[in-house]
Amino acid sequence: MIRKDWLMTQFEQLTMALAKIADFRETKESGMALDLIRSTGQEYCGVQFEMLDYIRPQDLRKWLDQSSLDSGALFAGAHLIKVRAELMNSSTDVEKALILFLMVSERNQPGFQEASQVAIHELSKEMVDCSRVYPMLIEYFERLGQYAEAENILFQIPQTVDWHSFATSFYDRLESKTDEDLSCGNLPREEVREVRVKLNLGILKASLNESASIRHE
Repeated sequence: MIRKDWLMTQFEQLTMALAKIADFRETKESGMALDLIRSTGQEYCGVQFEMLDYIRPQDLRKWLDQSSLDSGALFAGAHLIKVRAELMNSSTDVEKALILFLMVSERNQPGFQEASQVAIHELSKEMVDCSRVYPMLIEYFERLGQYAEAENILFQIPQTVDWHSFATSFYDRLESKTDEDLSCGNLPREEVREVRVKLNLGILKASLNESASIRHE
């Protein structure tokens, strides 16, 4: 009960700060909004929030794995960076916010995971080119049992030397699922087998401009 009350207090305080930031955006006071984002980030994450400005997206996950930030701090930091991305139209902040939300989801802590899902779906649609995040997104949708969504992400990965082995591992995992699980994930076993045949024959190609509909060509 104490933990639940603490989470509610954290959510309420963060919501109030985000609302105030939104007010500053509405009145075109970008400087005030950025100052509040910075001070709120320091309140939740300490000096590590400032470090997020200097960590490259490709290094962010490794750095966070070694940091002392708990799920609450990650969740708050993710929201604040997401707002900053919208304010500054920053694709780098979009990527950083998405990584943070995905890491919150990975921790599977009640309260934070559910609250992160909407943001993850929003941010994933905003990504233009983010090969670094695709594996995390696939893992995320697999955990949710949304296998068709995971497959759609797979077909957005630029085709590289490693794509075939990555795809093979993905379909290996799918084949270990029950028929019911696959159907609930909108990816029936028959379709999984059809893709595996094409994959084994080397006629299945990944492209940023192609979707999973290639299976029906």
